[in-house]
Formats: sequence, structure tokens, C-alpha cells
Amino acid sequence: ALFSGIVNPADLVKIRVQAEAGRVGPSGMLETGLRAGHPPQFANSVHAFVVMSRTHGVAGLFRGCSATVARAALGRGAQLSGYDHSKHLLKKHAGMKEGVPLHMVGSFLSGLAFATASAPADIVKTRLMADTQGKYRGFADCLAGVVKEGGPLALFRGWTPSAARLAPHFTLSGVLMEQVRSLVGVGYFAA
Repeated sequence: ALFSGIVNPADLVKIRVQAEAGRVGPSGMLETGLRAGHPPQFANSVHAFVVMSRTHGVAGLFRGCSATVARAALGRGAQLSGYDHSKHLLKKHAGMKEGVPLHMVGSFLSGLAFATASAPADIVKTRLMADTQGKYRGFADCLAGVVKEGGPLALFRGWTPSAARLAPHFTLSGVLMEQVRSLVGVGYFAA
């Protein structure tokens, strides 16, 4: 989780550059996209790093860092404990044995757990990083604003595409992790 905080500037730049996606017309203004009618601020990602560092200082590159770390910590905690416990329950109640089918189901469920546990922090992280007007003072202010504007379920907006991305990813990586562990002789992840 802490490493995600260290690389937060790259995530911030990615979000700001993606917000500028669109076609630039002959007038030099964006004709399409979220910033249609405005000139592009950045020529590329490196230019965005330079401009944002000069404008907001190095500390400004860490906007949303607390939400980034919270997302990683909540997600990984849910993923790892969800994987371990789902394997335990599947063996105990569904009669599954150690092997690829158990690893696939456990990994898939751990992806859903990651998506669910990290969703509120992910919403706050994205809003903080995309906020170029200073609407939010920080994590708690943004969290409260999201809930006030859209209710508690607004913290899970975008859950379906997130789960659709994470569950298959964790299914593949979980099965591969277990097979590599077995091949090198350290056995399966205990459950």
C-alpha cells in the first residue's frame, strides 16, 4: 500500500492527461472530450509532470495520496483474506480439493472482494486527482461530499467495470501464483 503512495504522481498525471483526451482543432482548442472549448494544458505526460510540479510544487504531485494508499490497503487486505477464507469455505462446505478449480474460484472471489473494499477509496482518489478547481480540501471532505451529493451508494459507482477487470485478472494471477509455488516446491497458499 505504501508503494502506491510513492508512485502517486504517475497516477495523478495519468488522470489529468486522460481528462484532456480529445481532438485539437485548427484554433488550438479541444473540440471534443471533457475539456472541449479549452486549450490543452499538456503536450504529453512528461510535460504534465513538469507543469504540475511548477504549478503545485512537488507536494502537489501527491494530491490524493491518502486515498491511493487507502485504496491499496483496503483492496489488498480484502483480496488476500478473501482468497484465503474462500478457499477454506470451499474446501469445507463445497468439498473442493486443492487444485486449479479451487484456485480459480477463490481468486475470482478475491477479485470481487478487492473491487468492493477499494471502491469508496477509489472514488475519492479519482475525484481528488481530477479536481483542478480545488473543490475538495482532502480525503474526508471529498468522501463527505460524494455521500452528500449521491448518497452512500455513490461510493460504489463504477463497481461493475472495476469487478469485471479485477476478478479475471486475479483469477489468472492467483492460479499462476499457486502453480508456480507448487512447481518450486513451497506448496500451495495455506487455507
